[in-house]
Amino acid sequence: MNAWTGDVKKHLALIDWFLVITVLIAMAYGFILIKSATNSQGNQINMLVMHGTAIILGIGSMFILSKSDYNHIIRYAKYLYILSVAALAATLILGVGDEAGVGNKSWIRVPVGGGVTVGIQPSEIIKIAFILTLAKHLDTVKDEINSPKNIIALLAHFAVPFALILTAGDLGSNLVYAFVFAAMCFAAGMSVWYFLGGAFMLAASSPVWWNLMPPYRTDRIIFGFNPHLDPLNVGYQALTSQRAIGSGGLSGLGYQQGYFTQRSSAQGGIPYQWTDFIYSAASEEFGFIGAMLVIVLLTLIISRIFLISRGARNTSGSLICVGVMSIFIAQTVENIGMCLAMLPVIGITLPFFSYGGSSVLSSCLGIGIVLSVNCRKNIYYFTRDESLDKY
Repeated sequence: MNAWTGDVKKHLALIDWFLVITVLIAMAYGFILIKSATNSQGNQINMLVMHGTAIILGIGSMFILSKSDYNHIIRYAKYLYILSVAALAATLILGVGDEAGVGNKSWIRVPVGGGVTVGIQPSEIIKIAFILTLAKHLDTVKDEINSPKNIIALLAHFAVPFALILTAGDLGSNLVYAFVFAAMCFAAGMSVWYFLGGAFMLAASSPVWWNLMPPYRTDRIIFGFNPHLDPLNVGYQALTSQRAIGSGGLSGLGYQQGYFTQRSSAQGGIPYQWTDFIYSAASEEFGFIGAMLVIVLLTLIISRIFLISRGARNTSGSLICVGVMSIFIAQTVENIGMCLAMLPVIGITLPFFSYGGSSVLSSCLGIGIVLSVNCRKNIYYFTRDESLDKY
C-alpha cells in the first residue's frame, strides 16, 4: 500500500498542473454557462446531471491515462484502429440523432435503466484513438514518409474513418479529422508538394463533389458564409448568435440575464445554444470580458500542449501532442467563427465549454494522453530519445 501511495505521489509531482488547472477552470466556466443557457429547458436538471457526470468521468479518465505509458498504448495501434473502424461502422447501423432525435445520426443510445438512455458519439471518442494510431504509423515510416507507397498507406489510414463518418452525415467531425491528419503529417515531415497537390485535386474535383452533396448541406455552406441570404431559416441560428454576442457589450447583461440566452428557440432564443453556440452565452451575459476569457483559456491550453510537444521524449509523443492540439485549434476556430456568423454552422462543439458528454470525455482523454507524454519526457535539452520510437 505504501509503495502504491508513493508511486501515485511521484506521478502527481510530474503532472503539468498548469495545464490541468486551466482545463478545470475552462470546464467549470463551461458548466456555469450551460446552467444559464438551459434555464428555459424543462429537463434542465437531467442535462446538468448528465454533463456533470461526464466531467467527473473525464477528469478521472484524464488522470488514469496520464498514469499510463503512451509508448505501451501505441504498441496496440493496430487493434485500436480495428476497434475504431468497427465502432464507426456500428454507428451507421445503430446511429440516431441527439436527445431530441434530431441532427446527424452519429449517436448510439445506451439504456442505463428507468427508461433513461445515454447518448455516445463514437466519432468524438475515436478522435483520440485516431491520433494514437496515426502517430504510430507516422513514426514507423518517418524516414521514408515521402515515398509514394507510404503516402498511399497514410491516405488509406485516414480515408476509412473519414468515409464512415461522412456516410453518417457528420461533416463537422470530418473537417476536424482532416485538419488533424494534415497537421500531423506536416509535423512528421511530409513534403509541402503533397499538400499543394491535394489542394489542387480537391479544387479541381469541387464541381463533382458539390453536385453530389444533398441540397441541405450545400445550403448550409452557401448561407453559412452569408446567413443574411436566408435569415429566417438556415441563417437564423448564426444571426441570432451574432446579435446576442453584440448585445453583451463590455461587461455583459449579467449572469442569467441575457435576453437571448434566457429564451427558448420558440421565444426567439438561439436553438441548442448550450451545445454549439455556448460562446454566445458567454458573450451576452459576461460581455467582451467573458468572451475573451474563453479565448484566453483555450489559447493557454493549446500553447501549453505545443510546449509539451517540443519537449517530448520521442517522435510519437510529439506527434500525439500535435494531434490533440490540432483538435482544439480546429474546433475553437470553427465554433467561434460560426457563432460570429462568419463560418458555416456544421455542428462542432467548443472544447471544454459546450454541453455534451462525448465531447467533454474526448477532450479530457486528449489532455490525459498529453500529460502522459509530459510525464515521460527525459531531462535532456538538446536531444530526443529516438530509441523509444520503436514502440
